Amino acid sequence: DDAILRQGITNGTIPSTVVDSGCTAGVGTAEDPCRRTGSKSNKEFILPGGEIVAATEIAEYPLQVRDPAKHLHITPDITTNSLMSTNEFAAANYITIFDNEEVNIYDANDTIIAVTRGAILRGWKCKITGLWRIPLVDMVRNNNTDTVIVNRPPTEFLPSCPPPIDAIHNVYELKTQPELVRYYHAAAGFPTKPTWTRAIKNKQFASWPGLTVDVVNRHYPDSEETPKGHGRKAPSGLRSTKDTATTPDESDEAFECDNIESPRPTKKERTIFYKVMHVHDEAALKIYTNQPGRFPKKSSRGNQYIMVMTKVDSDAILVEPMKNRTAGEMSRAYQALIDRLNSAGIFPKMHILDNECSAEMKATIKLNKMTFQLVPPHDH
Repeated sequence: DDAILRQGITNGTIPSTVVDSGCTAGVGTAEDPCRRTGSKSNKEFILPGGEIVAATEIAEYPLQVRDPAKHLHITPDITTNSLMSTNEFAAANYITIFDNEEVNIYDANDTIIAVTRGAILRGWKCKITGLWRIPLVDMVRNNNTDTVIVNRPPTEFLPSCPPPIDAIHNVYELKTQPELVRYYHAAAGFPTKPTWTRAIKNKQFASWPGLTVDVVNRHYPDSEETPKGHGRKAPSGLRSTKDTATTPDESDEAFECDNIESPRPTKKERTIFYKVMHVHDEAALKIYTNQPGRFPKKSSRGNQYIMVMTKVDSDAILVEPMKNRTAGEMSRAYQALIDRLNSAGIFPKMHILDNECSAEMKATIKLNKMTFQLVPPHDH
């Protein structure tokens, strides 16, 4: 009877345990009526005051529950209340619900819990400590503006935290603003000037000391990496029509070459160059392929990508499904499309494809007695 159990738990005549969501594993006292397994326990528990107590033996609850919920660790230094860990019950796929009168534990394998309204508070389980935490602020939408920059190292706030694996470099040794901007520019991935200044105005670099829009406008560095990774237009001045003055060097004086003529012709020439090309043959021997992005849903056969091939002469568009974008799968899809062309009596000689091509794909193209051409980045 629930009334008898409630009264026995209250007056202490029935042994009981405290259900604790802040305990990573079950803790038992030496007087608990649990079955001793004889196995030694290596658990150590940190009490709220900072004291560390060690468990000596692993026991099992006299309850019909699954692993790891049925195990607890006998700790002789704990004498008042034993603790039942909801963390272990959650790991065993149980659901624990507290209210003002009682606590109920349900089996999630065969229980559906319905609610009429959403939760007023929500937290998440920390993978490191195994405990649930609820944020003490409404919501952190921007780590740069909704957090606080401190002037002390984290070790002073968390004295018992583990040593860091990765280190963050500082900019205190950079004395001038051009050096500071050049360092930040490389750390940010060599962005273009409009993109970088727009991000700074949006406070996405608020935690980078000394980085402002005005400093970037005055000291933006010229780097080779920026046009390689972000440029989508050809640089100006590559084919200038202006005459450039040529300065003589020491070798010109040695050979008495005082008057150096311009490499450009001084008068018009009526020279004609021509080449005869068979338009039909040239077009018929070329194919183009490309791989679109991943489809949001996977097909019943496990395919989630496609390879598209276009045949210039016949305006044919051929498609072959792919399961993934690995080198082997792409080579298989490519060979399937080539076999379809060969079966129709078409044997291409030139393959134009994306600039990302694996070594296995190149070998497959050569096996089909074809040459290939990679399209430059951002130009297809």
